[in-house]
Amino acid sequence: MRTPHRPPDKCIFCGERKKLTAEHVLGKWFKNNIKSTFSKTTHFTSFSQVDPVTGETINSMAKGKLNRPGSPASHQLKLVCTECNNGWMSGIQEAAKQNLLLLTKGHWPSLDVESITAIAAWATMVTFCFEFADLKTLTATPSDRKEFMSSRVPGKNWLVYIGLCDSINDPGSFWHRGGYLFNGEPPGGVPDKGNTQTTTLVLGRAFFHTLSAPVDFLPNPFEYGTTLGIRQFWPVPNEVPSQSLVFTPAGVARIASRFWVQFGVSPLPHGGMLLGDH
Repeated sequence: MRTPHRPPDKCIFCGERKKLTAEHVLGKWFKNNIKSTFSKTTHFTSFSQVDPVTGETINSMAKGKLNRPGSPASHQLKLVCTECNNGWMSGIQEAAKQNLLLLTKGHWPSLDVESITAIAAWATMVTFCFEFADLKTLTATPSDRKEFMSSRVPGKNWLVYIGLCDSINDPGSFWHRGGYLFNGEPPGGVPDKGNTQTTTLVLGRAFFHTLSAPVDFLPNPFEYGTTLGIRQFWPVPNEVPSQSLVFTPAGVARIASRFWVQFGVSPLPHGGMLLGDH
């Protein structure tokens, strides 16, 4: 498989070859407001590839680039330029921060279309950045990120959900899975990168769950969220989301893997190939 292993040499959003800043993946506000029990971040990546000829599954596991001292909130990745970081990205963060802080404390905020959209945009922005913690799981294209920079809202192939969790969930715990899904016969050769991802990240007493995939593979947004007990934030629902159920660590982990259960790590009759997990 040809995978983009090199870190970005230009801003992942605007695409300009400018000096990249070390960006807190979760934002400084998270580090300053959430007390983490982590003194060191344990970050593992795993990779499963199905040989299209033999059908053999090749598995590997390694330490990820975030496997280092400090809590997940303290870690930075050099991904974006100063103009994007201090400009429109800061605006997205500020628009969502007040309600995110309430959620991190286990309080369900008073919501309207504007605040729902702001939270969904922030979760999407974080997901775009998180993909670069393990390049094997990278699924978004430069045009996907540039479109998001222009629109400031998730794309039509995105779902975003919010849930609450109990206090024994470690803030900053996350699961990111990237894979390549297809219909019918496998595509010729092995794909360069995935086209589908799910990301689940704990934010204190709350967590977000994002899913992006080719439209044909997206579940019904309302049914998917209702089945899992989490609340739909994108596409913006017809009714204001009611307070979520409160999940244990096992419950959050179940949500993190639920979408992939139907595909596994090997091709099914309707297609499917899991590429990476971290």
